[in-house]
Amino acid sequence: DGPPRPSNFRVARGRAEQAHGQDPSGSFRTAIADFGDALRRNPGLTETWLIRGDAYLALGGLAEDRGEDPSESYEAAIADYGEALRLDPELVGAYNSRGTASLRLGTREKALGQDAGPRFRMAIADWNATLQRDPRYWEALANKGLCHEATGEPTKAVECYERALAIVGDEYPPLREWLARAKAARDR
Repeated sequence: DGPPRPSNFRVARGRAEQAHGQDPSGSFRTAIADFGDALRRNPGLTETWLIRGDAYLALGGLAEDRGEDPSESYEAAIADYGEALRLDPELVGAYNSRGTASLRLGTREKALGQDAGPRFRMAIADWNATLQRDPRYWEALANKGLCHEATGEPTKAVECYERALAIVGDEYPPLREWLARAKAARDR
């Protein structure tokens, strides 16, 4: 279990978990502030960096859903995951989530006509690090497939989706749709 967590860690995590079903952005912002308080007192709290990164990632997704610029939230998520990984380089989920934030930023940059290549390369590197540590981490394979689609590499996307499906089967239905889409793009 490790050392006891500061009380505001529990409060912040609770607020982040309660955010589903309410106006989540306010709850996530409050949780992020509470996590920041905990990290100012003890910057070595690896899990707090990780969970705050998750809150920033969720906040970025909410901003996208509302048509707002999510860049600041995704950048903050990337920074927090990076700090968590600096403290514990074996945090498989942190690599996967940081890759997700990079993919989302890259997708946005591409849509705005900017060079998204560096973001996509960073995402792929994070998912490779995930898979190096856990070859059955199917979410990393699925995310990597999405990234390959975004970069116009449908053959690589098909390979990723097929590997993910071999692990998870039909437990995540969008994988079959993504595989079909990538195969159609590859076969054009």
